[in-house]
This record gives sequence, C-alpha cells and structure tokens, in this order.
Amino acid sequence: ASVKAAVIGHATTLVNALSSLDSRLSVLENQAGTEFTELTTGAQNPIGPMATELARLNGQIRTAVTAGQSPNELLDRRDLLIDKLAEYGTVTVTEQGFGAVQIDFGGAATPLVDDVVATWPQALSPTPGGKLQALLDVQTTVASYRADLDNVASSLATTVNAAHTVGGAPNFFNGTTASTIAVNVTTATLAAGSGGTVSSNDIARAIAALGNGATDDLYGTFVSRVGQDVNLAESAANASAALRMTIDNRRKSVSGVSMDEEMTNMIRFQRAYQASARTMNAMDEMLDTIVNRMGRVGL
Repeated sequence: ASVKAAVIGHATTLVNALSSLDSRLSVLENQAGTEFTELTTGAQNPIGPMATELARLNGQIRTAVTAGQSPNELLDRRDLLIDKLAEYGTVTVTEQGFGAVQIDFGGAATPLVDDVVATWPQALSPTPGGKLQALLDVQTTVASYRADLDNVASSLATTVNAAHTVGGAPNFFNGTTASTIAVNVTTATLAAGSGGTVSSNDIARAIAALGNGATDDLYGTFVSRVGQDVNLAESAANASAALRMTIDNRRKSVSGVSMDEEMTNMIRFQRAYQASARTMNAMDEMLDTIVNRMGRVGL
C-alpha cells in the first residue's frame, strides 16, 4: 500500500504540474487579449485621442498654409503623434494638399484620419502591425503551446489507461487535457498486475515501459519548441533594435541638428563679427585722424 501511495503521489504531482503550466499560459493569453481590447476599443485607448488630435492639426495646418504661413510647430506636433501611432500598428501617410494628410492605420478599410475627420474605433486587418500585432501573435502562440500541452496530457492519459485497464481495473487518469487530467485511482484500485496475485506485476511493467516513449517525445518536442521560440524572439528583438537605431540615425542626419555643422557656422559667424569689428575700428581711427588731426600745423 505504501508503494502504491507513492505512485499515486508522483502521478498527482505530475498532473498538478501540467495543470499549473496550462493555467499560467492561460493567464498570458488572456492578458494579451485584454490589453489588445483596451488599446483598440477600451475607454482609455490611446489611438482615438491621437486620431482626433491629428484631424484637428490637419485643419489648423491647412488654414495656416492657405494663409501663406509656415506652421512649423504644428507640423512637428503632427509628426510626433504619427511616430507614436506607428508604435501600435502600421501607419501609411498620404499627402492631400495644403499641408493636410490622410493617415491609414492597421490595415483598416477606412482611413484613421481623412483631412479633418477621424474614424475610430474600427475593425483592423488580421495583421495590423506594431504592438497590436505582437499582442495577437502572443495569443496565437500561447494557444498553440496549450494545444501542445493538451496533446501531452492526452497521450499520458491514453497510454497509461490502456495499460492499467488490461485486467479490468479502472482508468488511471480522468480527463484528456492539461487542465482536466486528474488521478482516478486509490491504493485500493491501483492495479500492479492483471493476474490478481501478489506476484503479478505485468501492468506495472507495462506502465514503466512507457517511459521515453510517445508521451516523453511529445513533451520534449514542446519544451524544445518553446526554447527555440525564445531564441528566435530574442534574435528578432535585437535585429529590430539595430534596424530602428539605423533608421533613426539616418532620419536625424536629414532632419536633425548637426553639431559639427552648427559649430562650423558659429566659428564662421564669429570670424565675420571680428572682421566687422576691425573694420569699424579702422573707420573710427580714420575719422578721428581726419577730424581731429588733419590741417593742424606741426603734425
């Protein structure tokens, strides 16, 4: 009985581990779904206010340009908002004339901003890009992890039950998924053999022979897949960070301030000022000589 209790204890630990892992994966999947909903349709979603402000800026910029003004601050603010918007999904900007732009977002059928009209919320494409895409990918990936884990639980229950019920004993496990699998035997119903004698142990040997079999292969494949996905994600993150830095540097080289260029201009202006000052001094000395000294006897 003590050995049977130990077997049941190990089996209980195993199914609890499967259930716990599935529960943690479920939490991750639900968190990603909740965050996606909050970002797209939630009361505090950031995309709607940005769309509204971009539409307003479009109108102000159009008015200023039409009046012959240069609304640089408004243009900078709009560029900043577009950059922030691009963190959440794919953004496409199309010029409309007189400084206004059309902004398409996340593959939606209707432009997010069309002149002074903002349309949000709306349905996005299955691949919206940006953070929204990442949240969708998390849900898809974690759901597939849970499916793999269910396959492990199903294989475990099916193979062990098939071996345990040979002599008419009950199923060793109930349930066929990671969240539902549970131990179904007690020390009284756990069978070691089908012969009904103390020395009968064919069932125990059959279950022991399942080690390193199909169920272990499934679990090993699952763990290997998770590890490979982690490595790929880290590599992709590093590559994306490097690409973003390169693009930012190229943009700054075009639109940003070059310290070398500004220092060169400062020196040039300084030298021009010094030259002007020396010219004024020379003119002052010349006038002093003409006014105060020319025509005086003895000079």
